Amino acid sequence: HKLNAALERRDAQIGDLKKEINELRQFQSNTGKTTRISTTP
Repeated sequence: HKLNAALERRDAQIGDLKKEINELRQFQSNTGKTTRISTTP
């Protein structure tokens, strides 16, 4: 039971990390688009 609880906690942490990474990727892609648009004459 202890092992299962530890694995579930690790899976939850990994899920949170994946969410943060996805948000960062979306933010970077959005900022990249805006900078490209602003630099074009």
